[in-house]
Amino acid sequence: MVKPLIVISLILLIPVWAPPAGAQSEPSGKWWHDSGIKAELKLQDSEIKRLDRLFNESRRRLIDLKNKVEKAQFEYQRLLEAEPLDEKAVNRQFAQLEKARSQLASERSRFLVEVRKILGHQRFQRLKRIYRQQ
Repeated sequence: MVKPLIVISLILLIPVWAPPAGAQSEPSGKWWHDSGIKAELKLQDSEIKRLDRLFNESRRRLIDLKNKVEKAQFEYQRLLEAEPLDEKAVNRQFAQLEKARSQLASERSRFLVEVRKILGHQRFQRLKRIYRQQ
């Protein structure tokens, strides 16, 4: 009985460990400091400073939100493996886990939207082409 329960919980958590589809198509890290990208997008010093501030603010939130997801995953697994099984508690914790994942995804999207606002449409499209070519 324990082995099937462990297998089921691992199957349910695989999407959490696997990167989302297309995750590599978006730039990560401080790509605006790359001299080639900086020149290609004609980034101004003021834009680089804005991107640095945005990155630092977002990174802090992402760290907290990733921690929240990990804690929610841990609690979900713990409840799923508990004997006797408390289905209501498992379902409540699953809802908490999904909420934490959603908050993490929202922060990633917020960062991307802010980058898009800084770069404008044309340069944002150019940035996407640069990363698709790599």
